[in-house]
Amino acid sequence: MPKRKARVVDTSSSESAVSIRQWMLLQFLIIIPLVGFGTVLVMAFAGDNRTRKNFFRALVLWALLFVSLHFLLFFAFLSAPTLNQWTAELTQWFRDLWRAIVDIFPKSK
Repeated sequence: MPKRKARVVDTSSSESAVSIRQWMLLQFLIIIPLVGFGTVLVMAFAGDNRTRKNFFRALVLWALLFVSLHFLLFFAFLSAPTLNQWTAELTQWFRDLWRAIVDIFPKSK
């Protein structure tokens, strides 16, 4: 059986593991309102560590998802004249969705 060669791990500064101290500092900076916003953007687009960069890019994507969801719900509430009408429309939408799901998966005999 041939011997395997040991893999060489690149430990350059751009790919080194992020220490606990660095994570704690970054998380502390994120919770400061305006500083946190800048920290996230800088780390997402100008960071040097790929792992850290991917983490902050994912954070930006989650933030965009939640902001767009909040805008969608906000405008949905504005478009309904009353809460009762909005509730009725939402209930009807879920009933239609349920019927579509049931039609896709017919009952087995």
